[in-house]
Amino acid sequence: IGIIDAAKGQLPPEQQVQSEKIKADLQSHAADVTQAIDKQLQDFTTQYEGSAAEVGKIAPWLVILRDVIRPITTIIFILQLTIIVNVDLYRYLFLGSKGWDLLTGLPSGYWVILSIIIGFWFGGKAGERVVTAFGQAKS
Repeated sequence: IGIIDAAKGQLPPEQQVQSEKIKADLQSHAADVTQAIDKQLQDFTTQYEGSAAEVGKIAPWLVILRDVIRPITTIIFILQLTIIVNVDLYRYLFLGSKGWDLLTGLPSGYWVILSIIIGFWFGGKAGERVVTAFGQAKS
């Protein structure tokens, strides 16, 4: 597709139309292949793990656990972040520390998990914005 874009404006009009058609066909084919791969993965996962209805029949407690794990994980991470921010703020205001030492000292994996949680609750776009903003703030 990049080759087709590079030749844009340098081809005669009839070949330009043909190149646009080829580009549209390639994009359509790429979308079809992506959807087919996604469906294969979903089918494999359902076959391997079973559907939600099947899991509920085998172990009803597992359905309850599946329902509460994300909210509990979110609450734990939000409490941790709140405690860290408050301790840093206390250290800055009353103990004379230089700033957000604890917050900036968190491992990158923590921020990855936090961005996944934000992405789950607020959508992928919000998660991307947080990751982008955090990346810009660190540099």
